[in-house]
Amino acid sequence: ADMKMRERSHREKLEKLKSPNNFVSPTRLLVKNLPYNVTKNQFRALCLKAVKARATKAKPKAVQCKLLYEDRPVQGQLKSTGRGFIEFEEHEHAMCCLRELNNNPDTFTKTSRPVVEFAIENSLKIRDREIRLSRAKANKSQKEKAAGDSVEKQKKERKAEVETEKDSTRVKRSREGNSKKSEKRKESLNYESSRLSGKAAATGGVAKRPEKRVKVDKTHTKDQKDRKAQSAGVQKQKVGKKAKKAESGTKAPSKAFESSSKASRKRVSEDSHPNAEQKAVKRSKQKSKSKHTTDRLDDLVDAYKSKYFDEDKVGGATFKSGLKGWFQ
Repeated sequence: ADMKMRERSHREKLEKLKSPNNFVSPTRLLVKNLPYNVTKNQFRALCLKAVKARATKAKPKAVQCKLLYEDRPVQGQLKSTGRGFIEFEEHEHAMCCLRELNNNPDTFTKTSRPVVEFAIENSLKIRDREIRLSRAKANKSQKEKAAGDSVEKQKKERKAEVETEKDSTRVKRSREGNSKKSEKRKESLNYESSRLSGKAAATGGVAKRPEKRVKVDKTHTKDQKDRKAQSAGVQKQKVGKKAKKAESGTKAPSKAFESSSKASRKRVSEDSHPNAEQKAVKRSKQKSKSKHTTDRLDDLVDAYKSKYFDEDKVGGATFKSGLKGWFQ
């Protein structure tokens, strides 16, 4: 029975390859003579195990795994035809699976051995399948994008709601603060008005608000007081002199007297200025410097005389004997 099945499948393969659209797939296998109770997961695990038995370091991956069922269900269940397709990523993995499972009596039973061969593909069907897959991916991506956009939209709406809530709370707080400030101002005004009205009733007149006290620099006020006192002393002296002159019957002060009084005022103001002491110190230093220079000149003159002149003779100084010819 196995030999007849293999011969029949070989004849079908040759007939299919007559069409230019059909070709032998290098990665897809067709497995026949499977038990009817084998499930899809069991079939996949069987093929992967066969690959690892041949190539121990290999890491096979099944791209597609499919079992064929009959069109009419039996007792409400689909009946398997005993055929299945499995597709690997690499040709070497598919070749290892074929060599391990094909005509192997240890796989199922000695009487029913699996028949494994490379499947024949149709290029037109493959193209249609790729188009369907691309459309499915596009639809999935669009759905994911729409879902992501909806999520982002919800997030933005939530953020906008939170911002509006924050703005409303800020406005409320500002209004509450302004209302509290206005209440405090009204309380202070009422308190001041009541206090002023009480003072007016006590005094029997109109009470004025107390003016604010301004801080004054004490050093500046002291200087002003000193200057005022000096100017007042000068004015008293002038008034005394004028009174004496009026009593003695003298004439009014002339222009020269007025200029002298102005000069005396200037002197008094200069003396009262805080830099007067510094000026006096400078004058004393200048005088001491001039005295020092004159003393040095006198010492030089005396040295010159003692070196070049003889003052022993009567009648004045004479040149020394050694320098007389030189000066002549």
